[in-house]
Amino acid sequence: MNAKIIRADNRLRVYTAIALVVIIVCGFVTYDWTQRALVEIEKLADRQLAFDRTASFLKMAAAVVGVTTALVAVSEARKARRSLSTGKWPPPGTRVLMDTPVVEGGPARRRAKRAWASGFRVVARAVLHHPTIAWINVPELPEIVAYLRALEPRITGSTLTDVRLRSFALLKTFDPPLDTLTGRRVGQIDRIGKRLVIDFDPDLFLVLRLMVAGRLRWAEAKWEIPRKRGLAAFDFSTGSLLLTEAGTKRRVALHLVRGAKALRALDPGGIEELEGG
Repeated sequence: MNAKIIRADNRLRVYTAIALVVIIVCGFVTYDWTQRALVEIEKLADRQLAFDRTASFLKMAAAVVGVTTALVAVSEARKARRSLSTGKWPPPGTRVLMDTPVVEGGPARRRAKRAWASGFRVVARAVLHHPTIAWINVPELPEIVAYLRALEPRITGSTLTDVRLRSFALLKTFDPPLDTLTGRRVGQIDRIGKRLVIDFDPDLFLVLRLMVAGRLRWAEAKWEIPRKRGLAAFDFSTGSLLLTEAGTKRRVALHLVRGAKALRALDPGGIEELEGG
């Protein structure tokens, strides 16, 4: 190695190329998945709901980019600290993608200080921009709000005529039995945290946790439950609601409880992410 030049690291080049390919593939997969999800939700709701869903994905993507940028900034800040202590830029031991001349003395320290300041600003913005971090923690919450808006005018005041389960593992409670809902009127629909709550008269609550892969689809006609993804169908006097889940891991959960006290027991508590100034 020349004393004044740091030679390019071929292994780092390979790792960087692999990382770029993975990022591109993930981008295409995410785009395709987002388009499919938008088609599904547009069948249930109006353009405003599709807009809300798109906004949620954009914010999630911004959060991922922000965290990735912050990690890169931390790495640059560490390199700047080593450069300040050695008086060389890049500091000894740095792996580079292309042959890089080594700057020494005052110019090296000035570059290191600029890199340190830039890295600190990027990390500070990522940490202080708490709404972005909140969207990482609750990826399914915007969908719950969208479903709530869509279902409220469709099922409020209607009567549940039948409940059909394909996966009995979906139901996490046994008392009261699920068939007690048949023939009951929907009082209102609400949510607690990331759970949809359908209030049936009198004093019965059907609580649905969709997680990330759970989906709801509405139709005027009675749904046939798909074999692979179908979990359940709820037939109302106004239409039929289909519950599906993508993937093989069954995380969607359904609870039927009686009384406000039992409903509060399902409330995870904590800060309400979509409220506040």
